[in-house]
Amino acid sequence: MLYLVFANILIWSGSSPFGGPVGQVIQNNTTVTLTGIIDQPMYDQWRSITTSGALQGNARVALDSRGGDIRIARRIGEEINGLGYPVEVKSGNNCESACTSIFALAKTRLADPEAKFMFHGSASAVGIPFVMLGTRFDSEAPSTRDDVAKFDAIARYLEKAGAFDSTRRVELKGQDLYDLDHNFLQLR
Repeated sequence: MLYLVFANILIWSGSSPFGGPVGQVIQNNTTVTLTGIIDQPMYDQWRSITTSGALQGNARVALDSRGGDIRIARRIGEEINGLGYPVEVKSGNNCESACTSIFALAKTRLADPEAKFMFHGSASAVGIPFVMLGTRFDSEAPSTRDDVAKFDAIARYLEKAGAFDSTRRVELKGQDLYDLDHNFLQLR
């Protein structure tokens, strides 16, 4: 019983059961910001905004996320690609784990030189909601490897760094990624 009370307090205070801030989609004029954990509620908010007709053709998507469900990230990324919206990661923001799939799937990718990106192999959370004991590598699960494969230099670098063979984190800044492959992103 105490666990349920504690879990509800955490949800009410803005925490996700998956170990980070609750995913939010915030629209400000023509910018849609995806922030927090990428999960089904985030996707539902995304769909609500994109199907409402409130966005015009010059919209852009700002990313600031520690990651989440890669399957949902891919759905969002494919929809952004289909809509033709550019994505951006600003200085001080992070695009980690499944967020990098959204970024890689977009047609136009912008990042500040100091924006932070993190890649790792497929991982599954170990624990129960709000009590995450860690993660375990899952070689059979979908991976961002597939989403960055078309960017040869980045894919090779991440492979060599062991990013896809474990849950080891490989962190790079926007400038690092640009230096590896000018086609992966444009610096802002």
